[in-house]
Amino acid sequence: MYKGPVQVWLTSFFSLLAAIVGGWIAGQYAVHAQKHAAKEQRQSDLEAESRAVNGTLQAIKPELEVFNTELVGELKRKFGDWDTQTSKDKQQDQRAPVNIPPVTQNYFTVYDLNAGMLGRITKAELTKKIVTTYARAKSLMDAVNYYAPRYQERDRLSRGTGPEPGQAQGMDPGLRKWADETIRERLEAVEKELPGLLRDIENYLESS
Repeated sequence: MYKGPVQVWLTSFFSLLAAIVGGWIAGQYAVHAQKHAAKEQRQSDLEAESRAVNGTLQAIKPELEVFNTELVGELKRKFGDWDTQTSKDKQQDQRAPVNIPPVTQNYFTVYDLNAGMLGRITKAELTKKIVTTYARAKSLMDAVNYYAPRYQERDRLSRGTGPEPGQAQGMDPGLRKWADETIRERLEAVEKELPGLLRDIENYLESS
């Protein structure tokens, strides 16, 4: 059948319009599909990040529990024993310095290897508590490791002969003061913070 110019033009126009509309629909579908895929990928990334954070906290919790049981518990026992070692006239400054060995175990392997993960915890207050408590715990270890070799030197001198025992006695006041003030103060700070932090970690894991 013969088609006039107008019919040809209309046919071409509607064909072009159909192509445009079809292309727009296809484009919109592609954009929607891309957005949906990006959303799913983002959700997958968030879930993976949450699992990684929880895994880190699940490892940090027993690490802190071991530190609390072994080092904090041992120091508490030593100070408890030391406090009972008063002289007959009850003058505490007559006590021999408390024997505290150096800390040779690394109690913070998990924390040191995963410190960057702490910034991904969704509760900023928990992150702050973890960082603060670990800093105090390390400060306690530093105090012990400063004290220990000086105590060992004092102990070596006290076992000598001649003027050396007198030299050991001369070291006693400084060692007693360092143990009674610096180590004990840092120990009490860690002892105060740890139970609450362990509860906070447990609550975070249960809620996430």
